[in-house]
Amino acid sequence: MKVVTLKKIAKRFALICLFLQQADHVQASCDAGRSYFDMYGISAIDFGNWDDSGTVASSTTSCIASADTPSNSPKNTDMQCPYKLTVSSLESGGDFYLYLNGDSTNTGSERVLAQLSHKDINDGNLFETLTEGVQEVQSHNGGFKLCGQNGDNSELTAQIAASELIGKTPGSYAGTFRVDGVGGDNSLSASDFEDFSISITIVNTNPTVHLTHIDDLLLGSFSGLGDITQEEQFCAYTETGAYRLTISATNQDINGSFFLGSSTTDLLPFTLQFDDTIVSPSFVAVGNDTLVGLTGSQILDCGGADNATLRVSLSEQDLISAPSGTYVDTLTLIMEPE
Repeated sequence: MKVVTLKKIAKRFALICLFLQQADHVQASCDAGRSYFDMYGISAIDFGNWDDSGTVASSTTSCIASADTPSNSPKNTDMQCPYKLTVSSLESGGDFYLYLNGDSTNTGSERVLAQLSHKDINDGNLFETLTEGVQEVQSHNGGFKLCGQNGDNSELTAQIAASELIGKTPGSYAGTFRVDGVGGDNSLSASDFEDFSISITIVNTNPTVHLTHIDDLLLGSFSGLGDITQEEQFCAYTETGAYRLTISATNQDINGSFFLGSSTTDLLPFTLQFDDTIVSPSFVAVGNDTLVGLTGSQILDCGGADNATLRVSLSEQDLISAPSGTYVDTLTLIMEPE
């Protein structure tokens, strides 16, 4: 009875040793037996609107599967295998640039440089700053197919410094990039890639406006017959393409009515009208209210032309009724971007 017991114990011990040896062999293997490497769905990074709000950073996570079923092992003994990534620009300008309106020929103030970094969420490594077109130094252990056990394991972060954004031309910037990955075994013999985009819109928080080509309106002398009407055309420039205009006068009353004044304090009424065109203008009356939704030129100095018209009118009846004298007033035009 004792001999039988010893035999049973010895047999069980031998089986346990065999199992441990086999498991030890599997853990050490990542030898291109049945390797696979897949990258799943790297999402776009959109920073949204930037309005002088400092440095921006955002991340996207994804699944990177890198594993191997050793050739001398049964199925369902997959081993997690190393992988590495390389991120490259798909734009002609290279580096991690985003371009105004997606035009990769833009330079200077019409492109912004992003900084990209990567880490594997599960392996405990820190973020590694990436160089465009250069494979990362750190090696990571990938997930199994579809990363079903541990979920997303790769985190890619994009950052744009405030100093890179300040002073750039307002508008929408975008760049397209490719992540090339290798893995599947110790030799990194399998590969896959995913494309993604990075975008940001720079909002002009302090747009420039200019009023130029404005001269004094000389109404001449009243002959005793007819109304007097005089127009002044000028340039309204705005970076945004739109503006609002407030017009006031020295002798304007609380109701918004306009008057020319004489040295003897006599007042001569006049009407004021405005239009943001010079070709077939459709005038609107000017009073206390600010004129909004006006269209200006986005070309500095309007390219030497004019794009707005101010009209002053005096009626024959008011001119006849006014005492003789010289009448003047000063108009103030305040232009603001929209």
